[in-house]
Amino acid sequence: MEKNIYKQISEERWNKNLISYRKQIEDGTFKEEQIEDFLSDVFVNKSFFEPFDHKDNYDKLREVLPKLRPALAKYFKCSEDEIYIGDIYNPIKEELDFPYVAVLGNLNGRELKSADKLKFIGGNADFSKSEFKSLNSLTTIGGDADFSKSRIEDLSSLKIIGGNADFKSSSIKNLGSLLLIGGNADFRFSHINNLSSLKTIYGDADFYESTVDNLSSLTTIERNADFRFSYIDNLSSLTTIYGDANFFGSKINGKNSLTTIGGDANFDESQFEDLSSLTSIGSYLAINEKQLLSLKKLNNVGSKIYLGPYEFFYNAKNNIPLEECLKQKTEEIKLLKERAKLSKVLSGKQIQERKNKGLQEAKQKNQAKQTRQFIQKIFSEKTGHTNNDGDRKL
Repeated sequence: MEKNIYKQISEERWNKNLISYRKQIEDGTFKEEQIEDFLSDVFVNKSFFEPFDHKDNYDKLREVLPKLRPALAKYFKCSEDEIYIGDIYNPIKEELDFPYVAVLGNLNGRELKSADKLKFIGGNADFSKSEFKSLNSLTTIGGDADFSKSRIEDLSSLKIIGGNADFKSSSIKNLGSLLLIGGNADFRFSHINNLSSLKTIYGDADFYESTVDNLSSLTTIERNADFRFSYIDNLSSLTTIYGDANFFGSKINGKNSLTTIGGDANFDESQFEDLSSLTSIGSYLAINEKQLLSLKKLNNVGSKIYLGPYEFFYNAKNNIPLEECLKQKTEEIKLLKERAKLSKVLSGKQIQERKNKGLQEAKQKNQAKQTRQFIQKIFSEKTGHTNNDGDRKL
């Protein structure tokens, strides 16, 4: 599935594909060289819609799929018996090795002991809480993939997850060759620290308290992104987040390539310092003073800009240009900083002056005391009379 790695299609187009392929298979006009496009168009390239809205057409197509067994076996380089058409919800627990190379449907893999031959899953794949450790031959999951709390570590050949991907609390440490996730991606509390080859997440990306520290090749998140309290310290190649982006409490710092956030953007209470590449925010923007001073290219904010959690100084509904507003606020902050710096210098100077004055007064008192003691000594030597304080008796 290298040629057409992924192309999200509309619900209407997907339904037409179901009807078209069924007719071709029934009348014998379907050709072997169409297998790759067929697998992509029917099982992988679905947009955000529920396939069961078209269950009749889907079921009718699956009824004729046995006719494709020879072509499918040739494509996957296996025997016809190793192609399973339909859903597997209760695999045989006693089987030491899962016997299929391709499953054209959903797979419940929780009870599997191993699946070394498995290359393709057309529907959803549930490996949550599974005990075996490797899926090293698996290249494609057309639907959702649930690896939560599984002991699987090796996904080295996996390139596509067409739906949502749940890595929550899983044992997977890196994503190997995975290029895209067609739905939401949940990395919370996972052991993954490197996204490797992953370029696009077509849904939400949740890195809340995850151990991911390197986004590697990731360039686009099509919906919302949650980086709160994550270990990520650099956005690497990420340029676009089309939904909301929450960086509250994150450790992200340093240079980055982020240019566009389509929804709200919250950088408050984060270690983010450099927003110089940012050009557009679709809705609200929350930043601190240092982040504000780093803005160089920002030319669009869809709603308000908040400085800290409460104060806002820009509202898109007003007629004041963004550039003018940013310039005015920047100059105001710089002026306040200069005043604070000057005040600190003056305050320091006053403290030093008071300290010097105190030292001078102490020195004078000490000298006076020494002089007084000297005089007392002379009088005592002459008269031999002193009081308890060393003073002469009159």
